[in-house]
Amino acid sequence: MNMHLPRKTCSIAEQIVCYLVLLLMTAACSRPLPEQEAKKFLRAFDNEVMQLAGRMQKTPASQAMWQLLSLKKAPLPSMLSANPNQKGSSKPFDFNENKGLYSYNAIGKAFVKTVQSDSIIIDFPYLSEHDTMARFVVTDYAEEATSLQLLYPIRIQAFLIIGNKVVMTLHHQGSVGHGVPVSGQMTVDFSEFSLRSVFKNKLFRGYGKVTIDVSLWSFEKQILQSVIQSKITVGADNSLVYNTLDMDIKMYPIQMKLFIDREAMDRNTKQFNEDFNRHSTIKLYTLNSNQFIGDIRLMDKIHSDKLNPAIVYNNHSFEFLEDFLLSIQKIMNVKM
Repeated sequence: MNMHLPRKTCSIAEQIVCYLVLLLMTAACSRPLPEQEAKKFLRAFDNEVMQLAGRMQKTPASQAMWQLLSLKKAPLPSMLSANPNQKGSSKPFDFNENKGLYSYNAIGKAFVKTVQSDSIIIDFPYLSEHDTMARFVVTDYAEEATSLQLLYPIRIQAFLIIGNKVVMTLHHQGSVGHGVPVSGQMTVDFSEFSLRSVFKNKLFRGYGKVTIDVSLWSFEKQILQSVIQSKITVGADNSLVYNTLDMDIKMYPIQMKLFIDREAMDRNTKQFNEDFNRHSTIKLYTLNSNQFIGDIRLMDKIHSDKLNPAIVYNNHSFEFLEDFLLSIQKIMNVKM
């Protein structure tokens, strides 16, 4: 007697799961890109970065804030000024003492308080195609001293007005625990952009695990996401030491995965490039298809005394990024 087992039919849900598994396996095993195709992705990424930087720099908020920061001795906490807190600072900014309406005296090149206020209000000239006045308002600010010889803001509420229009808002909430920053959440909205960041520091005995999630949005569309994780300790001089650094950055059309083990590196070595490459991995992939583009390595370059990152393609040929990517040229030539 022959027995015929009924044929099992897959449900739609099971078929979808199988399809997704196959898709993920295909993506994971996708072919590495040839050199010329890899260059196309790098140049496309370079173009995206340069266009984004140009758009952000041209916003009225960005231009006005740079002009404000160029004026010396603005009555602002160091976190909102051109000179962030230096190591050794211990006295928190007194928000109540600095409340008032300030105007800029061009002759004396200084800010003068004219009347009292419940906020810090700074009027300054905004030089553009249509010269006008700008007003930066801080409605709330508080910071705490930490055991790391630095000050950490726990509250910031501020906005920028040009003419009669609010062109930027800034909100930040943070906390300090056991003498170190443990959390922070910030949102900066300006023009069509929204910059958002979330910071968490999970404390363990003798070290902490920091996670920083930064994203940039334009017209409610995410154009950049960066997740940074790091194991940190406190050095002998009470400074933060980043022992490991793990980053995942996504921006069209590239994804970068980076890991640096600073704890294993020899800080006294004279062969920094070799030591860095030995304890680091920086890999580039296409964002959508997950195809491998190449590795980033530090290499020696004749007549150059600075760091020289290079892309190593799948055929083992390499090219210095500064030689053909404009964004890298800009970064490498920034004066610190």
